[in-house]
Amino acid sequence: MNYCVLLDCLSNRAKPIQQVKKTGILQTAYDLISCETVQLVPLYPDRLPKGYEAVCDENRFGKLQIFNPLASWLYGCDDHGVPIINNVVIFKVKKDDFAWMTEEEARKIADDLNARADEIFDLTMFKTMSARQ
Repeated sequence: MNYCVLLDCLSNRAKPIQQVKKTGILQTAYDLISCETVQLVPLYPDRLPKGYEAVCDENRFGKLQIFNPLASWLYGCDDHGVPIINNVVIFKVKKDDFAWMTEEEARKIADDLNARADEIFDLTMFKTMSARQ
């Protein structure tokens, strides 16, 4: 089975998501993020194993914007103070293209992030709020 990982901004949790029928990777990202255009989110290499990338909503104007602590931390918000908003999806990268993960890979990433979710929330929220003052 094919999987990706959803970084859910409302629950502050990472969730392994199984591919629905034969939906492609980009369509899955659009559906999970609820958007029409996506962009690559560069991740700090020491926070997620090499070979994984994330995508987020490229068009941030005119929509409800909800802080995403897990995605912000993976992006390095606690270092530079710039947050990521709304849902984000993590995929595997193979030869400069997105690929699906195995269930085991997706569960490991989700479990590792969820084990630190409250700590990550506190760290990124404090940094974001102090950067805006």
